[in-house]
Amino acid sequence: MIDPRLFPDLNFAGIGLPTEKSEFYFEKGITKKYEYEKLSGGEKAAFDLLLDLVVKTDFYNDTIFCIDEPETHIHTKLQAKLLNELFNIIEDNSQLWIATHSFGMMKEAKKLSEEYPGQVIFLNFDGYDFDEEVILEPSECDSTIWSKMLEISLDDYATLLTPNTIVFCEGTTKGRKRKDFDAKCYTNIFGKNHPDTLFYSLGSCNDIEKDKNAVIEFICRLAPNAKIIRVVDRDDRSEEQIAELMEDGIKVLSKRNIEGYLLDETVLEKWCEIEDQKDKIDEVKEIRRKRLEESIERGNAPDDLKSAGNDICTDLKKLFKLKQCGNNGEYIMRDTISKMITEDMEVYQSIERDIFG
Repeated sequence: MIDPRLFPDLNFAGIGLPTEKSEFYFEKGITKKYEYEKLSGGEKAAFDLLLDLVVKTDFYNDTIFCIDEPETHIHTKLQAKLLNELFNIIEDNSQLWIATHSFGMMKEAKKLSEEYPGQVIFLNFDGYDFDEEVILEPSECDSTIWSKMLEISLDDYATLLTPNTIVFCEGTTKGRKRKDFDAKCYTNIFGKNHPDTLFYSLGSCNDIEKDKNAVIEFICRLAPNAKIIRVVDRDDRSEEQIAELMEDGIKVLSKRNIEGYLLDETVLEKWCEIEDQKDKIDEVKEIRRKRLEESIERGNAPDDLKSAGNDICTDLKKLFKLKQCGNNGEYIMRDTISKMITEDMEVYQSIERDIFG
């Protein structure tokens, strides 16, 4: 019942008789008949879970088993081992659903997902309004969901687990409409292939270009081994300005701003494919052209997709008759469009070169 891999010093000795004090006996140390009642809270919790699951799998071998916080009362070091044992007990045609706040269990689940592709999935409940109909799909165990796991399990201490690379980009950390917009878009785009990278919206280009920035200096002290990358939008910079910035170690996007990548024609074509509306590609391109033309008439640059972005996105939302993709252009780009940019696309490769070289 209790696997020696879980409790090396505890072996199951047998079931007690109805006339005896204990229902179960164990061997522990030199004691050959150690009573169940004397087990620690963690040992009891693990034994009860494993016993219950072993018994039930004999009768319910095509079942979904749901366990809420199986780590309760169990020592941190043993939580990962317990998940491994539960995973091994479950029959192939059954499922085990677990809700947990345990960092050890989440780390072990990530390891199991790598060892058994397709057999372990992660569901992220964050960011949904469950007063409305919601369709949950498996999430990649990338930097986005992993950061959320750390936030849940470690709360404020999650920030002490520093990433290998920190990218400081433009964008505000305040307000609601554009809060962390650039950083969240970059995270959606690169979360899978650069899981150890943290994107942080530092402020304006001037904040990033400063020789001394208090936030950057503080994080460098906190994470002395992390690689620091600073990246700014191209805007109207000349080639000479870009060369000077790059000499100072600052990366410059090859497009005017991040919206130039998000609203690239190839990305919008992919959106048509995802929504199974390939027949509307020409209409989508016309919407993009028209809204960009209107932006130019307002005095904006011909490549300024940021100014035209809200109108383009809301028009396409209506065209595709979509729901729950974002209330306005910023949310649509952040929560829907940025997730469509994948490594097989030229626009992905371009922005990856801009940032990571």
